[in-house]
Amino acid sequence: MTNFHSIDATQVTNVTLNVKDLNKLTDFYSNVLGFSIEKQTNQQTVFNIGNLGYTLTLNELNNGRQPEFREAASPEGFDITIHGNEIK
Repeated sequence: MTNFHSIDATQVTNVTLNVKDLNKLTDFYSNVLGFSIEKQTNQQTVFNIGNLGYTLTLNELNNGRQPEFREAASPEGFDITIHGNEIK
């Protein structure tokens, strides 16, 4: 059986979320959670998380369509717990 990742993959450095409202969620992640914006376009925002090269990417779904369940990424749809010493 073939694994999705090679045996050398030991950590996740980027998470990409598909979102319906990029502006709303960009505001949430930057102003509420304090993530800094690395780059931004009309359809994508990339945030730096800490100073170790971790990133969060938000991709806006075409025409503001409702995300399918497997694509959903909304602050109302999941809980985020942040511990002060885990994000540097």
